[in-house]
Amino acid sequence: MLFRSDYGFFSTFPGPGKNRVVIIAGTRDTGVTQIAEAVTTPSIVADLSRQADGATSFESLYEVYGVASTGTNAKLLFVSSIDTAHIWDMTR
Repeated sequence: MLFRSDYGFFSTFPGPGKNRVVIIAGTRDTGVTQIAEAVTTPSIVADLSRQADGATSFESLYEVYGVASTGTNAKLLFVSSIDTAHIWDMTR
């Protein structure tokens, strides 16, 4: 068996209109699939928001453990709120 350690990234913030931008990324398939599965669970997203001091815009990084291409566990390494005051301001 091939044990792997991957990384998964999840971020959400308001778009330039009234839409919402969501980024789900990973270093390999295992990272992406494990994070995509995790952040489709409302309680996990609520927990991330709490850890980002109640922010609705935040970014997070996970270390994902897997066997071959199957994720088995994800460990939250980092979560931080995003200051969106000027995120779409093109004059800066």
